[in-house]
This record gives sequence, C-alpha cells and structure tokens, in this order.
Amino acid sequence: MEQGLSVSGLVIAYDGRTIVSGLDLAVPPREIVAVLGPSGCGKSSVLRCIAGVQAPQAGTIGWNGSDVTRVPAHLRRIGLVFQDPLLFPHRDVAGNVGFALPGRSSRESTARHERVRELLDLVGLPGFESRHITTLSGGEAQRVALARALAPRPHLLLLDEPFGALDRDLRDRLAVDVRALLERERTPALHVTHDRAEADLIASRVVHFTAAPA
Repeated sequence: MEQGLSVSGLVIAYDGRTIVSGLDLAVPPREIVAVLGPSGCGKSSVLRCIAGVQAPQAGTIGWNGSDVTRVPAHLRRIGLVFQDPLLFPHRDVAGNVGFALPGRSSRESTARHERVRELLDLVGLPGFESRHITTLSGGEAQRVALARALAPRPHLLLLDEPFGALDRDLRDRLAVDVRALLERERTPALHVTHDRAEADLIASRVVHFTAAPA
C-alpha cells in the first residue's frame, strides 16, 4: 500500500504570528513534489518540521502510517540539501559523501568505498574522490552535497532551494539530473523553490504555497 510522507493539520508560528496554518501534504513513495511559493510563506519551515529540527505548533507528520512528529531528527532517515552545500572543509570529496556511512570494519570500509564511487558516478563526478572541496565549482559542490545526502539511502530527501545560487543554465541542468537520479535511486523528495521553471523540471507534482497574511 502506498503511504510515504503525510503531513496533516500542520501549524507553524513565530512570535505569535502564524505563517503556516493547517497544512495537509502528502509525498507518496518514489514521487518528487515541488513546493512553490514566495519568500516568507513557510516553505523552509515546513521542511525543518518534516526533518525534525523544528517542532510545529500543531499537526502531525507521518511516515508509512506511523506518527513521527516527536521522533528525533537523527532517527527519521531523512536527507537534507540546502542552497549552501555545507561541505566539510577538512574532508575530501569521498570523505564528505561517505560521512554518514559506517566504515570501521574492512567489510564496511569496502561497502563505503563502493557506495561513494557509485554515487559520484551517478551525480556526474566520477574520479572526484580525492578532490579537495575548495577546487569544486558551485555546481560540483551541490552534486557532492546531493551524493552525501543520498549515501545512507534515506527514506525521503528534502531539497531547500539547492540551486538558488547557480546561474540559469546550470540550475536547469541540475534539476533534470537530480530528477533522473532520484528516480534511479527510487527516493521520494520534497523540493522547495520559488522558481516555476525549476519546479516543472524536477517534480512530477507542484504544490503552491501562498504568503501568510500580514
């Protein structure tokens, strides 16, 4: 039975001002959903609540029929990619991609190496394992961040305007590539953007948020 992510009656407020009121949202398995809306409408706040790094004022967040609203973030198996790649400066590309993977035993180390190489191939960066992150372009850095988020095989990937700092042509290419990658990995995703063209390229369904009343 298809279930995936289900958000019901979500309410988010800051300093007494409600920015998200009674949101219902679903992301079935393997679907890529884009959330489109202006700045300040609560798009990123919804992602933070789903990820478990922010608590909503009301409502529930479910995964495959189980309520995870109060489950700690590190137990939700949700990947996050932001506009800033937030790569670790003291690690090379392989160290960044494999950060969340076990690697203490020889078997784990071999599996980790294979997973890192597989993902770098998938994001179009074969042979980049030993590259230092300071040598990467903006698009390459975002590809590394995406590979890192997908490495532990998350249940769901959350993308918070990951292409916002890139130029138009690169943004469009990455949107197409990311959609193909998510479909290949069979990973459902929720992609936040204010760019309609980007939403159409990456998502199979677009959800519109409106600005909260002043």
